[in-house]
Amino acid sequence: MKPKVLPTEEEKAMIKQLLVALFMYLLVVQAIAQNKSTQDFQTWYDTELKLNLKKGWELKGQYRVRFNENASHYKGSYFFLAGEKKINKYLKVVANYRLALVEDNNYHRFLIGLQGQLKVNDFTFFTRPMIQNQKKYFVGDDENLTDTDTHLRLRTGVKYQISKHWDTYVYAEPFIPIKQGKTPEIRFWQNAAGLSYEYMKNKKATLYYIWQPEVNQKHPHTNHIVGLSLDFEVKPYKKKKKKKNA
Repeated sequence: MKPKVLPTEEEKAMIKQLLVALFMYLLVVQAIAQNKSTQDFQTWYDTELKLNLKKGWELKGQYRVRFNENASHYKGSYFFLAGEKKINKYLKVVANYRLALVEDNNYHRFLIGLQGQLKVNDFTFFTRPMIQNQKKYFVGDDENLTDTDTHLRLRTGVKYQISKHWDTYVYAEPFIPIKQGKTPEIRFWQNAAGLSYEYMKNKKATLYYIWQPEVNQKHPHTNHIVGLSLDFEVKPYKKKKKKKNA
């Protein structure tokens, strides 16, 4: 097993600078979002199964349940199916489908984009531009089958490997509506921080916080979300080590 290399003084200083910059950024966005803003606290619980396939392919399935109105009201269930294809060491193509069952309504959402990453020691810097298209379908109303929303999502963040079993991450992600004839502007942000623990091989638990402030709205709304995720990974085509000749 490769020994854990402790961060140098320069790396520690860089971590502190990143945390200070993130804190200052959050304060600025929070001040903007608090202007006539309504608030809601939510809790999310999800589980994910990832299949690590051949030739750089990954397939993921996820189920999530959400509670809103200060975590007192069941909002709905969400089913995800995602695929990823690794292009090279730094880049992969990602696609995602989500079915949301919310208060007798069905929402179909599709995403496609790229994810780039760069690893520097125990830090992994990543960016994920994606196009999101959501089709709204209300039960009993067949006339709204073509009612859609399209957004550009620009997620950027960093992940830090604390030890063999622990890692943490932060990211910021603006949502920008794409509408013909209108100037693009950020509608809301999704900012997140999480802490993961691998309690068994290929089995991980993640506690995360998501902060979703609306901006550029007359009456903005902000969600504060605490979530727990249980993730499982399966490698069905894992190569077996060849036995050495005696």
